[in-house]
Amino acid sequence: APSKAELTLRLGQADLQPAEILILPILYSGALLGVVELVALGEIAAEAQDLLDELLPVLAITLHVLSRNLLTEARLHEARTQQLGLREAGSRCRSVIEALADGVLVTDLTGTILLSNPRFEAMFGYDAGELAGRRVEALLPGLALRPGRERRQGVRKDGRTLVTDVGVSNMAPADGDPPGLCVCVHDVTEAMGLGPDGGMR
Repeated sequence: APSKAELTLRLGQADLQPAEILILPILYSGALLGVVELVALGEIAAEAQDLLDELLPVLAITLHVLSRNLLTEARLHEARTQQLGLREAGSRCRSVIEALADGVLVTDLTGTILLSNPRFEAMFGYDAGELAGRRVEALLPGLALRPGRERRQGVRKDGRTLVTDVGVSNMAPADGDPPGLCVCVHDVTEAMGLGPDGGMR
């Protein structure tokens, strides 16, 4: 900081020499939040100095609260941005699942169906959205709810059976959803030379 002799203040047409220069640190819990520099044209009275001493802690608390509010707002903005990204990713994932040629189910870890794609619904004879909330074992009895591949006999809505190759994999949660399972189903009934009831043709 410049000394009093080096500092000149211009007020209108007059150049004024300061009587005192004060450099006041603003501290909160030992952390330096800022510095106030005051230039006085006359000697600072004891009452004025006492007032400054009282105001500095108030200013420090105000700056601390402001900085915390700004930090909180920044974190909320980051969280909202991440949440939007997860929603967009979830929407893209849903679009991919619906477009797959194989039947696909998304279930929770207990086997309750959350989502089914059009191919799976057609394969098992259900209308769009009709499978949500049903249990996967009603369609694929005995299916193990863990990652792996197996051949299972499926049961259609009309009671007819079909032979399927089933792959189960873990599905990472998105947008705050709990973890789940992705069940991919391929109908191999015709490839095995079986009829629509699972019997030999």
